[in-house]
Amino acid sequence: MMSIDQYKTLVDAYFEATTTEEEEEKLKLFLITPQAQDPSFDEIKAVMGLTTMLKRKSQNNQCTKEPSNRVLTTSIPATSHQFLPKRQLMRWAAVIVLSLSVLAPAAMMWGLSDSDECEAYIDGKKITDQAVVLQQMHTTMSQTLQGGFAK
Repeated sequence: MMSIDQYKTLVDAYFEATTTEEEEEKLKLFLITPQAQDPSFDEIKAVMGLTTMLKRKSQNNQCTKEPSNRVLTTSIPATSHQFLPKRQLMRWAAVIVLSLSVLAPAAMMWGLSDSDECEAYIDGKKITDQAVVLQQMHTTMSQTLQGGFAK
């Protein structure tokens, strides 16, 4: 096991690009230990973390050239993670539109049918008594069915 000072020297060598792959692997393994919690190792942790992530991303996005027609193809599937938030947004938008298209007419009908008022205009007078209005309606309907109105 190397001392903290030896790891600090190894960090300096890493930034000067003079480390071997074996030394870089030792440094990576050291950086995940509790001994590497010293703030002097924060910069190397950030750089090595970024480097590791970029390597993984480049492995996922490797492009190969087909010699026959020189078309670039990628190994990324059609359902990439980049399009997931937009797809979720579209799903939520569809749910909201569907909900509004069902609930808005229902709310309007509920509001219209909730009124208990009964009014009619008979000979130019406003009648609000429900019994009088219903009686006049029945009378008018019977006269209409019997042909009692003069044309």
